[in-house]
Amino acid sequence: FTWVRVDKGWAGVFWQYPDGNWGTADGLSIPPGATAVVFTAWGEQGNEIVTFGAGMGDVDGFSQELSNVALDSTPQEYVIDLTDISYELVVGGFVWTAAQSDGPMTFHIENIRWIETP
Repeated sequence: FTWVRVDKGWAGVFWQYPDGNWGTADGLSIPPGATAVVFTAWGEQGNEIVTFGAGMGDVDGFSQELSNVALDSTPQEYVIDLTDISYELVVGGFVWTAAQSDGPMTFHIENIRWIETP
């Protein structure tokens, strides 16, 4: 993702099911047992500040996040803890937001997955 700041002081992308669903339709049925959302992320330069999360608050009945993560320039694995979170139909499977204001910001995210950790 590359974000070039314009009028708004933030940017973000929400992985929703189905596309464009803000709570008006059922979410995706995710089998029980996932205790974490795991993904790999890194910044083009390093020190890009990004918040990552899962869940859409009242719509999903939960919202978990990793706030203000300073990305490294080499890929790192990150974990959003879902321990003790109840879910059934998930609308907001993953989200990133950023509010860094200095120039364009480029970062990468890959291999997003909901997993059961031992």
